[in-house]
Amino acid sequence: MVLNPTNILTRQQLESISPESVANYLEATGWEKQKEEDNFGSLWVYSNETAGEVSTFLPLNRDYIDYTIEMNDVFATLEYVTNTPREDIFAIVKNSYELF
Repeated sequence: MVLNPTNILTRQQLESISPESVANYLEATGWEKQKEEDNFGSLWVYSNETAGEVSTFLPLNRDYIDYTIEMNDVFATLEYVTNTPREDIFAIVKNSYELF
């Protein structure tokens, strides 16, 4: 799958999802948290035969100016690893892992 750089989630979508729900999704799908800086972000690593070893940085503080950019990068990485459009991954995370 080739990533489509115009295929990005909206700012509103990205602001609506909690970092905790994305972390729950990552953990449930085989990603391993390698490092975490409180109130800043965490580094996650995934490895399989197709993608090799891939890492992503999950921002934890919605107040940072680049929160939505970093969060979009997380979904782009997931799109690459799973060969699933990021909109579909977003919907799964939002509907199944979001804490209410």
